[in-house]
Amino acid sequence: MAVSEQEPSLQQTRRQVRRRKAWLLALLVLTALAPLAFLSLDEPTRALRLYKLLAKTGSLAGTMLLVWQMLLGFRGLAARVVSDLLWVLALHKRLGKYGILLILLHPIFITAYYAEKYGVSLFAVDYGTIFGAFIAVGIGGLAILAAIVLTSLLRRKMGYRLWYTVHLTSYLMVPAVVIHGLAIGGTIRAGALWYVWLALGGLVGILLISRTLARLGLGARRFRVTRVRRVADSTTEITMMPERPRDRIAPQAGQFAYVRPGWGSFARPFTLSRYDEASGSVAITVKALGHTSSRLQRTTVGETFHVDGPYGVFGQEALATDRRVVMIAGGIGITPFVRLAEYLAHEAHREPVLFYAAASRAAMAYCDELSSMSHLMLVPLAADEPETDEKRNLLTASLLKQHLDAPLGDCEYLLCGPPAMIRGLERALRAAGVAPRQIHHELFVA
Repeated sequence: MAVSEQEPSLQQTRRQVRRRKAWLLALLVLTALAPLAFLSLDEPTRALRLYKLLAKTGSLAGTMLLVWQMLLGFRGLAARVVSDLLWVLALHKRLGKYGILLILLHPIFITAYYAEKYGVSLFAVDYGTIFGAFIAVGIGGLAILAAIVLTSLLRRKMGYRLWYTVHLTSYLMVPAVVIHGLAIGGTIRAGALWYVWLALGGLVGILLISRTLARLGLGARRFRVTRVRRVADSTTEITMMPERPRDRIAPQAGQFAYVRPGWGSFARPFTLSRYDEASGSVAITVKALGHTSSRLQRTTVGETFHVDGPYGVFGQEALATDRRVVMIAGGIGITPFVRLAEYLAHEAHREPVLFYAAASRAAMAYCDELSSMSHLMLVPLAADEPETDEKRNLLTASLLKQHLDAPLGDCEYLLCGPPAMIRGLERALRAAGVAPRQIHHELFVA
């Protein structure tokens, strides 16, 4: 089907995604604030009312945000609500930050509240009592929270694998917070909010079980490797076939999937650079940048991978317009553009252009294949080639304008590559007068 025939459906999908994002944000805010309606501030002094308000806002609204964060972190479920998974994951991270900040209000101000009203320090209670035991549960959740904050600050020094392992303990923090509130939360135990918190506890339990089963591979799509070939320096294309009919996926151009090579390994996102509708085979293209991607360079035919996806909407907004499409790739960021370039063959009148920057010519994957596409203008930029000063600086707004020979604001831009390159180009394009809605990016994870 030609792209022009699909444009109405693409525009409809884009509007649907935007509506779902708006509804999700509205529901999130509503559910975070709703528990505060059950709060009673009947206290003898202004200080006690303030302490109670801040403490309860932290516990009630903070818990709701953390439950939402946990929910949106389950990508198989989240993607059914909003197909733009990268947006969902960004929201997931922000909810973690805001939820943690709110939760921190609770121990600070509930301690001040009890100290002023009862002359009691909550950190000096008898933990052998029932009340003290559930205080200990709350302190345990607080300790997990502190570990998450500390490791997040040290993430780059720790490395992804260790950081991620510690990060998973956040799924224990949320049950601790919910149990703490059910057991001794005065506002929760006083009325209908008790049933809401019971439901939250059940939801958290279901999510924990589901997450564990998914980690063990239950329900995962299984693909067997049928071909492995080197496409550039330290870059390998891995082709896989679904083992069973129900394992098949139908990725759109530009989408990605999470791939896990065997038990106990970490699932990492990779663009699906190839897809054969007839056989159901897919391919990922992997550059040795980290532990998992380096491991994948040694993949052999016959290995079985777990594949979770497809996800993402990269390229869909650009394909729903009539503007000229400008694709900009840095290094392994070329992977989504292989299929997108093929897709744009149906829209050759839009004169698609692909700028491809890499450390060297040998590091450029698919260069010959892309060069052979008659509808595509390919501009390869190898940093190690003796060219002009402008070319050695690689991608700049002036270089783009030179090759496009048209106002930059008349084009739609798709960017994929290292974060520093993406952010620099976004700033340069906006400074050159390109509207933010015409710039679309996907940051790949090493």
